[in-house]
Amino acid sequence: MVSKDEKIIASFLIALVISRMVLVVLQPVSKLSSVIIGNDNAIEKQKQAINLMTGAIIYITLLFVILLATWLDVLLNFWLTNPETIKNVLYAFGFIVFGLIPYAFFQGLKGIIEIKFFKPYNLYSLIIALIIHIVLYFILKNFYSTLAALSISLALAFISLGINTAIWCRKDFFGNKYFRFEVLIFLGVILFIANYFANKYFNNILGFIIFTLISTFLYVSIIFIVKPSFIKEAINVLLKRKTL
Repeated sequence: MVSKDEKIIASFLIALVISRMVLVVLQPVSKLSSVIIGNDNAIEKQKQAINLMTGAIIYITLLFVILLATWLDVLLNFWLTNPETIKNVLYAFGFIVFGLIPYAFFQGLKGIIEIKFFKPYNLYSLIIALIIHIVLYFILKNFYSTLAALSISLALAFISLGINTAIWCRKDFFGNKYFRFEVLIFLGVILFIANYFANKYFNNILGFIIFTLISTFLYVSIIFIVKPSFIKEAINVLLKRKTL
């Protein structure tokens, strides 16, 4: 399916491995659904879990994606030695990054979808994503490089996973007042710009650590000041669980 150029394949696989680091971020979030549902698999509990998980996944993943997108060059220089490989990984990740939040959304909610629906909706999502990835790769490789075709088609496959997950759960989502996505967008834009320029002037591992800590502190502080409804509900659920 792909080029025999081992360097291109290696660069794409490294970018893919880095992208899958989002699953590490989702580990604590995935525990939230088990806390909410527990032994009670009622429809209302499932709906609550879907909305709390959606908020947690998107808010947490956004910060991770912003920091990874703006500081990946520093991390790669700290890890890899071949300049060409670093360049290719950054190029591939520049496309794949657009699919990370939808991919995280799919990964975070797939467990609840398995419980909630009798039909294998997760399987449908994966099949559609696989078809998109393969078909688009063969189309795009006629116009772009192999690395670009692989990366763009994978990003769009990830996006399709998120879209289909949203379609399966569409009747359960609360409105924007519950999530306050305008706050998320504002914070995301500000932090991306700040870290982008910080990288220009402090392009080293120490700069990455310092600005990651600052960004995380500001991000969490502003979210808790604004305190969207899903944050309030998540805190109540966790506190209630501790008292049981």
